[in-house]
Amino acid sequence: MVIGVTAGWQKEGMAQSPAIYAPTLNVPAPMVQKPDETPSPKVTEKVIVNPGEIAGRAQVMSGDTLRIRQTTYRLWGIAAPPMNEFGGYTAMQGLAALIGSQTVICAPKKNIFRGALQTAQCRVAGGRDLAADLVRRGFARDCPRQSGATFAAIERTAVVDVAGGYKLPDECRAPY
Repeated sequence: MVIGVTAGWQKEGMAQSPAIYAPTLNVPAPMVQKPDETPSPKVTEKVIVNPGEIAGRAQVMSGDTLRIRQTTYRLWGIAAPPMNEFGGYTAMQGLAALIGSQTVICAPKKNIFRGALQTAQCRVAGGRDLAADLVRRGFARDCPRQSGATFAAIERTAVVDVAGGYKLPDECRAPY
């Protein structure tokens, strides 16, 4: 006996193959939203600069030295190990971490360090004094001849002591 195959599987909305007897799915195309024609405004930090101060992005040169634009400043009142001594690279990394991507504001001082570098009291845009933070974290030492022992109490309470073995340069030692 021969059984005839009917075309009953070919109903409206069904797949056209007898092997696949399932309804076809009509999935709407995903809706794509166009971006706004106007870009969102950039949020910039508000930097208050007093007369005589310089503000900008800083390039860290060493643990106590940075450059803003074309001027290199040594941080006033502190001394960090030089790059060629133990702790120098770590101090440089510490200063770079304190600054991050923030704007640095420096107020130049009249002191000249090691005959050529202009000293400056520098802070980040949030107001934190970079020299005090470096001493507090043990990356630099107080330079009493320059600072008048401003950071001496902070140095005594430093948690980490990277610069503790660093001998202060002659221009930092207070005359006794």
